[in-house]
Amino acid sequence: MTLAEFDLDFKAFLRRHPDFTWRTTAILVHCDVPNRRGHIYPSHVMERAVREYAQRHNSAPLFGYMDHESGSLSNLAVLVKNIKVANGVVQGELKPLDTPSGLKFGLLLEAGAEFTLSICGSGRLVDNVVEDYRLESVVVRTNGPARS
Repeated sequence: MTLAEFDLDFKAFLRRHPDFTWRTTAILVHCDVPNRRGHIYPSHVMERAVREYAQRHNSAPLFGYMDHESGSLSNLAVLVKNIKVANGVVQGELKPLDTPSGLKFGLLLEAGAEFTLSICGSGRLVDNVVEDYRLESVVVRTNGPARS
């Protein structure tokens, strides 16, 4: 796909979905319960991580990468803003970007695909409990078609 073809596809997608920008609220992590790897992200640790991220980056949105944690610009798909910890989850609002991976995300979402979001960062793990977490980015992974 050429840049011109991509630009036309993305503009056509946005014409079909003019309200798509900043409309999707997503859960980034469940707090205080074991995740798939058995790690627990305590609410108080995640509240501090979200607050420190906002201070470090002047409340700028998190970058979200499609299917990869490398941070490569070619995988950049979404921005996540209004990140907060509430009701036992870290959540934020997704905005698809005008990039090839952003278009892929939007088209897959439009087709009914389901996604999993994972946070990326660093911290200390003590007895499977995360401590001193530093939030860096988000990874968007496709789970396949939506279940009916």
